[in-house]
Amino acid sequence: MTVPFTPVSLEVDDALWGGFWHGDVISPGYTLPAAEAHFLRETRLTESITLPTPADYLAALQQALTAPRRSDEIVALEEFSARRICAGGWVVWLVNGEIVAGYPNTAPPHPAPLREYARRVMERFPDWQKVWHTLPDAAKIDRLIQHYRARRVATTAD
Repeated sequence: MTVPFTPVSLEVDDALWGGFWHGDVISPGYTLPAAEAHFLRETRLTESITLPTPADYLAALQQALTAPRRSDEIVALEEFSARRICAGGWVVWLVNGEIVAGYPNTAPPHPAPLREYARRVMERFPDWQKVWHTLPDAAKIDRLIQHYRARRVATTAD
């Protein structure tokens, strides 16, 4: 059974502004399908994966979901409920039967790019909360998962 990645579009992280994607310059307000936005985050910001395409990234997440040994927990993300599945070296987040995020399940000591990403998310979170009421649910979920991950990285720093 294949679990789809949510079809929503997300605004690209500001740390990616000025970079290129599909021959285009990423600028403020630039949106991409969620799977591509997450792929860019993992390849360019956290530098946690070296998969060549978003399709390879999605295939790795699908494979993790079929791994025989895994942990599966329900996580309350403010007003949202999400499944956090750890399997096959990945963390995959599901909401309403769709993948909404996925990243490698790294252990400390975390690589420097991931620690820097976590630091940046922790700094930005108060600003995100100021505009919370204006965000669509998909953006809220994405930011809550980023914050959840950043807290875990920050509390297990070397």
